[in-house]
Amino acid sequence: MSIKIKEKIHLIFFAIIFIIFVFSFIKNRTDISGHEKMIFMENDVNEILKNGGNIIGKKPRAQRDSATYFLTLKDEGWSSALLQKNINTLLLLGWEKRRNNIFCKKGVKLEIKEGQSMHQGQGTNTIDLFYSAKTIKECQ
Repeated sequence: MSIKIKEKIHLIFFAIIFIIFVFSFIKNRTDISGHEKMIFMENDVNEILKNGGNIIGKKPRAQRDSATYFLTLKDEGWSSALLQKNINTLLLLGWEKRRNNIFCKKGVKLEIKEGQSMHQGQGTNTIDLFYSAKTIKECQ
């Protein structure tokens, strides 16, 4: 093969790679920044917390195209009545119930997990919120 043909093949190869990269970047991009979603996530978490519960920790994290919010509550003070209050609050706030205590709203996925972990020898319950290109698809 001549040098010119090899150069053309390399140029076409890199052009294809570049097009694939740009397409995947655009396809996995979200319309709203993670920081904007965090505002609505924090507001809804604050509404849930009005129902009660002993907070161990809050871990909000927003990035350019994603956001997470992890809320951990002590098992002490948690009950089926509190769980139902939290579910009712979510429904009033416009969250759509999915399977097994999973809810969706505006592309954000919320999961309530009971007795999933331990903190300083005590059981915990978590309310986790996720926003990303993946959750937007899952919540359609």
